[in-house]
Amino acid sequence: MKKLKITDGLATSNSVKYFVDGKEKGIEAIRQEDGTIVTKECDRTFDAKQILVVLGGITILALFKKCVLWFNLPLILYHIPLVIWLAISIKSIASLYKKKEQRLYHGAEHKVYKWYKNDTSENIQNIKNYTRINRYCGSSIAGTMLTFQIISSVCLILFNIRVPELLTNILPLFLYKVIPFNALGLFIQLFTTANPTDQHIEVALEALKKAVQD
Repeated sequence: MKKLKITDGLATSNSVKYFVDGKEKGIEAIRQEDGTIVTKECDRTFDAKQILVVLGGITILALFKKCVLWFNLPLILYHIPLVIWLAISIKSIASLYKKKEQRLYHGAEHKVYKWYKNDTSENIQNIKNYTRINRYCGSSIAGTMLTFQIISSVCLILFNIRVPELLTNILPLFLYKVIPFNALGLFIQLFTTANPTDQHIEVALEALKKAVQD
């Protein structure tokens, strides 16, 4: 039987969600306080306002770097966007690192996804053997964006080469699955995920099984 394509997965402090290609709604499995697992349909989390804020921020930082070059301002100012990227990344990672349960479910989401793509035997021990690092995770995109900002600053400092902003902001969207460009994003997942227990894997497995049902 042909396996369905998992297009997205999300984890919270007590649940895991999966979305499948061709299906309008996804499935969320939730661990109740009494230990039971319940599932329900869920919508894709598309926050237009948040996306606009991110795109607006990227555009403003890119224009800021261009203005530094256009008006021959001190080159130290050129690196301010990189400092801002680093500060935002560190703050986000630190915030998630404090949420242990969410990191455990995040790790379970990744492991079950890997198992579904590569295995057929429904065995929790087999699932636990898969890596919790996933190159399709959103942190890979963020890490690749940060990597290109670092490359841009290093090129200017060491070689006096000005990398076009179009490249530093567009290329990461196509290269976030490619090593070494996504290496930083994969490294970040060491802090945003954790090795799940059987109980966390059970929740992710239930969500995926219901999501891929016809």
